[in-house]
Amino acid sequence: MHMKILFICGCLEPGRDGVGDYVQQLAGELIRQGSECCAVSINDKYVTALSESSIKSDNRKLKLFRIPSFLPDAEKFKLLQEQVIHFDAHWVSVQYVPYSFNNYGLPFFLSKALITVLIDRKVHFMFHETWVGASKPAKWKLLFTAFLQKRLIKEMVQSLKPLVVHVSFPENFNRLQKLRLPVKSLPLFSNIPVTSKLLNDEKGVIRVGIFSQFEINKPIMLFLEQLNKQVLDEGSSLEIFMMGVAQPLAAKFKIEMQEHTSLRNIKVVNAGYLDTVELSTALKNCTIGLTSVPRHALGKSGSVAAFLSHGIAVAAPCVHSGYSPDNVGFFSADLRSSIILNADFKEIERANLTVASARNEIMIKPVAAQFLFDLNFP
Repeated sequence: MHMKILFICGCLEPGRDGVGDYVQQLAGELIRQGSECCAVSINDKYVTALSESSIKSDNRKLKLFRIPSFLPDAEKFKLLQEQVIHFDAHWVSVQYVPYSFNNYGLPFFLSKALITVLIDRKVHFMFHETWVGASKPAKWKLLFTAFLQKRLIKEMVQSLKPLVVHVSFPENFNRLQKLRLPVKSLPLFSNIPVTSKLLNDEKGVIRVGIFSQFEINKPIMLFLEQLNKQVLDEGSSLEIFMMGVAQPLAAKFKIEMQEHTSLRNIKVVNAGYLDTVELSTALKNCTIGLTSVPRHALGKSGSVAAFLSHGIAVAAPCVHSGYSPDNVGFFSADLRSSIILNADFKEIERANLTVASARNEIMIKPVAAQFLFDLNFP
């Protein structure tokens, strides 16, 4: 069935906004599968004036309509309404991240605008994020922000009555199910296309990849210490390969490594920002990935999805306060088994075997097909 889908997100600047990249890639694949798509960003910090453009996908165009963040809310509302009426989609898909629509994570304008503009249309929500977590002990500001974010979501979904709601990891599924929403799982695919084959097979080197946003903390350092000891016992060497990590953070990480006596022998390489082909090659050449994303939230991480889609298992030593160490944030048992929980060679080998097949679950073609199926049969 030919379907017209309009996507709403915060920003559409390529390579600068994970959800914007997600929207453009998903829409491009949907076009290749026979749909017609348009994407509207309503809080875009990377345009200084209203911007209209298009991207070719399979001899058809994905229309992009970008509304600057500095415009008054009333003007944003008017432009969004005009585009929704003009495109006249069968479905409107709201790609929801509270902080992409408002710096404080409280998009009151969005709630009011969507309720007015989309009230009689078929609405889909993809909740990449819901409300901030309330770890214990939590500051009152965080608790108050969580309360308001939850209230905004309730207000939107009660008014719009979305027919389909997608989430990429169980934590959000459980949260939204309590609001009695028609929640379904849709795994996150990688924004980095798999374009590379393994080029280097440097014997005796265990290469640990770090990609994009990263936090230096105790669980990360402890994991590296334990892994390094095993690597040295095996007569091999450990290398940290950083990709897309900001230079100040990379420099701080190198200093931290030097301050730990047991880690001084580890080679640290900062590859900086790479184009997609170079990045695909770099990901493929890692032995494992390493992430500071808490285990329960792995399913919402684009960097984790990038490693897994390239067939590379990911070590996730960080456990958020209040969550079980066994809570690994994927719906799929195979994807959960592709995560390394301990610095143990046997576990790494097992995870790398599992990820070889599990990676197919987060490739863009089957994810887009599932998206269309769920919209066709809500």
